[in-house]
Amino acid sequence: MTAEAVRAYYGTLIPDNPKAESHTRTQKIRETMERLFVEGKGNRMDGVRGSWWAAYNGASEFVDHARSNRGADDGAKALSRTASILFGSGAQIKRKAFSLALELSQG
Repeated sequence: MTAEAVRAYYGTLIPDNPKAESHTRTQKIRETMERLFVEGKGNRMDGVRGSWWAAYNGASEFVDHARSNRGADDGAKALSRTASILFGSGAQIKRKAFSLALELSQG
């Protein structure tokens, strides 16, 4: 995969909000996913490195381990993170990431 393909994948997965004045937060999310595409857990293995699976893993690792979440204390944050990963917006991102990677890998 080229660097442009990876950027386009994460740009499609996490698009800019057209109503936002600044896209700094969105840009940082995509940059983190791109870093995890290269350096993420398991993404340096032969057969995985540079693949659509590694791109999906970068998104999934971001959602599961790097994404910030809300909560008044550590317990509330842990519950919020778990709910998001399994049922909420985190799960939606991972489903979209998988479908998009599958689609692009076959095209």
